[in-house]
Amino acid sequence: MSLIDLIFPSSEPQVTNIDEFDYQQFAPENWSSLTEQEKLGLLQELGNSYAESVNIYNPPTFVSETDPALYGGYNYGTNVVSVNLDLCDNPYEAMDTVIHEENHALQGQAVDLNSQYSNGERALIKAQIGPAYYSSGDGYNVQNIEMDSNNVAAEFVISHSEGMQDTPEYQEYIDGRLEHFSEVNETLTTSGGYCNTLEHEQVDAANKLGVISDSEKEAANAYIDSDNRRVRDNSIAAEADIKENGYQSSLAYADRLHSEYEQFEFGNHDERAAKSILSKNEECVDRLSDAKLATDTELADLKAQQNEYICAHNYGIRDTLNDSFCQEQNQKICELEAQKGEYEYHISELETDNHMVNESMGWTEKENAQTDNSQSESKNNNYEM
Repeated sequence: MSLIDLIFPSSEPQVTNIDEFDYQQFAPENWSSLTEQEKLGLLQELGNSYAESVNIYNPPTFVSETDPALYGGYNYGTNVVSVNLDLCDNPYEAMDTVIHEENHALQGQAVDLNSQYSNGERALIKAQIGPAYYSSGDGYNVQNIEMDSNNVAAEFVISHSEGMQDTPEYQEYIDGRLEHFSEVNETLTTSGGYCNTLEHEQVDAANKLGVISDSEKEAANAYIDSDNRRVRDNSIAAEADIKENGYQSSLAYADRLHSEYEQFEFGNHDERAAKSILSKNEECVDRLSDAKLATDTELADLKAQQNEYICAHNYGIRDTLNDSFCQEQNQKICELEAQKGEYEYHISELETDNHMVNESMGWTEKENAQTDNSQSESKNNNYEM
């Protein structure tokens, strides 16, 4: 089957408009109730809707990945997306995977058709989707086609997660994405030249294999060395959006846990319900404490930068009020101080909730911690047997 046959199918799939798609189907309680085939059907439905919204002429077919070592992937030759539902059991990871792989389909379509990609980026895409593709190693996460798909997928999930952010599954997804983007952007900041070299080597290899022409090689190499790298700018923006979304979603989850505490029936001595509240609250407090620590570090760095700038310019207080850099720094500092305050408030609230639950059950925090440790050790011993 040729690429044109894949791009221009004989019949159009039945799709739901992307703005009318019911994203609540990905809520954890709904996702977990679906069979594997129903999950694949939902992924296919979302894929078809997204494909229509971005003008992918032939939406990929979704199948189950049978290799237990692989999360999945997109096959440009067959136009098939494989998904390992055992490894991708988080519904938000699954949603991200759909959009990520659909974007690879869009990249493949862009090779032969005019698109939103520039000539240089399109030539680089053509080089990277061939035999020169980095399937692992240093080049994998920093190659253009992977960065592009990661950017698009993360922004899509964030923008369509309203009403689903107050769940541990969403917290897990956001944590994973923030770690990924932080590492990628740090690598590009500290080793950008090396990353460019890796892509130049891809282009050279693709040219020698006859995948791209000499003129395409020239365009791709010029794009690699340009200051206008769309995917790299978008990656920085995605990290900032994920941080902000993580802040908002962590507070939403803390509020949800406090609401569950308010529904706890004191006096019933329901040990299972009590331990559930204590466990989830403690986990959330740990998460919020880590976020507060990161905020403290960022605040300290910003204040140090500001003081260094003020000293270098020999500014007085009035000077700082008229300096745009100082004003921007002050705005960032105020925002981070407010975030820190929100973290502290919710940490205190959840810790108070746990104290009240422990008191109602006749437990002390120390006794409860010892019980949890004993249960953990028992599980570990059973596992070793």
